Amino acid sequence: MVLADVDFTNKLRRFAQREDFQKIFRITEDQKQNQKDLEYAVRLVVHTYEEFQQGRDVQEFLDQAILKVIGEHRSDDVLRQTGWSVETLHRLFGDRALIPPEDRPAGIAPRFSLRALEGICVGLARHKDAILATENPDGFVRAKVDGFWHQPEVAEMSSPGLRGTVRLQRSVAFGSRWFNPDA
Repeated sequence: MVLADVDFTNKLRRFAQREDFQKIFRITEDQKQNQKDLEYAVRLVVHTYEEFQQGRDVQEFLDQAILKVIGEHRSDDVLRQTGWSVETLHRLFGDRALIPPEDRPAGIAPRFSLRALEGICVGLARHKDAILATENPDGFVRAKVDGFWHQPEVAEMSSPGLRGTVRLQRSVAFGSRWFNPDA
């Protein structure tokens, strides 16, 4: 990323270090040391702009797709799109934005998971303009996030033995449909 565009990379690092980002993704000190926050930011950006192709290695896809996003999109536009999702979730739900609610279905652990990043955060980012065009954007987001965890597809996104590639295909596609106000 640094070789492709050092300015974009630095902006993405600063984005991942923002307080709202750190809180909704539940970033610990150990995770900061291992750059997990930057990994989550890359995942958010990549899945907002690129479709994962079946049969690909996830890490290879992320590595190539972030370079494609860097090459095809302005950093400020990308961070405005994905940043809106983070800001909205933090403003409406605080640090519990990506944590399943107390009344979650059985089998869904009360912790942050990649399906929340891929389904909720990416789903919102992909439909930012359409959501903002609704009569009550905050009400729409609240209702959709609250309902997300109660959909049978969401529990199936982390079934025992499920490969990450299969989860990824399910979570991004479901989130994109679920948060589309025009669907």
